[in-house]
Amino acid sequence: MYMKNKDWILVILLGLFWGSSFFFVEMLLKYLSPFMIVYLRVSIASIFLIVFIIIRGTKFKLSLKNLFNLFIMSLLNNIFPFLLITFGQQTTTGGLASILNANTSFIGILLASLFLPLERLNFYRLIGVSIGVLGVIIAIGYQNIIQLNDDDLGKYLILYFYPRDNTSGCTKEAKDFSNLKLEFDSLNTVVIGISSDTYESHNKFISKHDLKIELISDIDNNLCQYFGVWVEKNMYGKKFMGIERSTFLIDPSGIIIKEWRKVKVTSHAEELLNYLRKIKK
Repeated sequence: MYMKNKDWILVILLGLFWGSSFFFVEMLLKYLSPFMIVYLRVSIASIFLIVFIIIRGTKFKLSLKNLFNLFIMSLLNNIFPFLLITFGQQTTTGGLASILNANTSFIGILLASLFLPLERLNFYRLIGVSIGVLGVIIAIGYQNIIQLNDDDLGKYLILYFYPRDNTSGCTKEAKDFSNLKLEFDSLNTVVIGISSDTYESHNKFISKHDLKIELISDIDNNLCQYFGVWVEKNMYGKKFMGIERSTFLIDPSGIIIKEWRKVKVTSHAEELLNYLRKIKK
């Protein structure tokens, strides 16, 4: 059975609506709780569904049995999954959440092949799902899957926030950390820079100055807000929001043991290196 043009259009629209939900959830989490987001999401969808049913003139029996089945289905298929996804997006990006969610089809096929005789896994199904997951990763951007390597686990972590790539102060700070990377490595410490620049900007910044450290793009300022470095600034009488140059030292157990606010770039990397040497004596 081949799909018609209308079917392809509906599939594309479904992908757009479903995929965009992760972006909007990420935005709304800045202002609303996960419970309120899910309530609004399900309520608005219900209104549209009721209007659609009325327009189409669809008839169905509202027996107690049907209502009970609908209630169970809404809990298992909508409310619980939406709540879990929304709570999860409090600690990750919408891009990574969408990629992880795309893997449900792959996991579903594997489970179906184990428990349903008519849904055995074959070569074409495996290729189809793999292409789908790969497509989501390409569309969202592989950069959204940035995590620490296994080799970085159990190490000290320096997170330093800076305003912008390729500005004089930020360039000097990044080069200072890069020049001392081997010494930080010897102290079992990973250095990561964070700004709201794009990954494309970061890659150019790294290539231009031959940087040896990792850079993370916090485009939506989630990390900046979490660490309290997204603040109001005042320059020449003009107020605006931006990143306050700050650094956080995190121990292997994930606890912030020291922070530096309103950092002065000169000798800052050396200051952190000396502090690490001191606490490791």
